[in-house]
Amino acid sequence: MSGIYRAVDWIEKGKWSQAEVAKKLGITQPRSSEFINSKVDKFSLEALLGFLDKIGADVHIKVDKAKKAV
Repeated sequence: MSGIYRAVDWIEKGKWSQAEVAKKLGITQPRSSEFINSKVDKFSLEALLGFLDKIGADVHIKVDKAKKAV
């Protein structure tokens, strides 16, 4: 499960309203709806990482060598 989907899962388990999410993330309610509905293409990578940080996620980025095509 990717970090964004985990974040949405935490939000749903915490039963946060869109207004609460907006306040925590420092965005508008319509933007929080886009985030909750995983419309990640609407946000920059910097914004998404910032959101994860604001909700207390421990973010790690891992880069691996591509697997050789067969």
